[in-house]
Amino acid sequence: MCIVLRGQDGVVEQIRRQLEDLVPVWAVLDYTNTSVIEREMMLVKVSILGPEYFEEAQLAAQGASAGANSGSLYASQSAPAPELLAERESSASAGSGPSPAGTTGSAASSSDAASAVGSAATHSHTAQHAPLTPTEALRVKSDNMRSIIALAEQFKGSVVDISSTSVIVEVTGKTSRCDAFLKLVRPYGVLECARSGTMVLPRSPITSSWTGLDELSEEELAEIDPSLLPPG
Repeated sequence: MCIVLRGQDGVVEQIRRQLEDLVPVWAVLDYTNTSVIEREMMLVKVSILGPEYFEEAQLAAQGASAGANSGSLYASQSAPAPELLAERESSASAGSGPSPAGTTGSAASSSDAASAVGSAATHSHTAQHAPLTPTEALRVKSDNMRSIIALAEQFKGSVVDISSTSVIVEVTGKTSRCDAFLKLVRPYGVLECARSGTMVLPRSPITSSWTGLDELSEEELAEIDPSLLPPG
């Protein structure tokens, strides 16, 4: 079992001693200052429908969890209705003393402005979320799939599953490498992610009689007496 600890030296040493006191534990090895091989495996399910469809699905899931009453209350608190705006304007104009014809004209103008804003918002929403034809949707999914596969190849990963809406990518490497891949595919929409955690093994030392000075470790270089070195 590999356990990764980040903290002060005293805290790490205390945890090591507590692990040694456990009955099932045979030995505890500290690889803090040791050259090790670090690996982690990650499985990521990425959507190929596009980021806009992923965001709409997230918003729909959040909206379904909230009640209809809370949604109407939030809408009424966030922005007043056009009828309330017209009533406030008419009350203010009545307090200042305008004619009834002027009050009616201001209420009508505010109602026209509210209807114009509502129609413009509806038109922009419809134009932004125009439905795609089956051929266009197939092309979008194919382009997104090719982009995700290209990213996986750059990280020496592989696609282990393909469906009509998502792909599953397997990536093996250092923790920083897995984090970088996850950041790159996050705009496409990460549906699920499973990580094994960090696994390490110490590197095996290489013993050779032809080892040069540049290939020595820091401990071996510290043991060399500088007075024995040639001048210059």
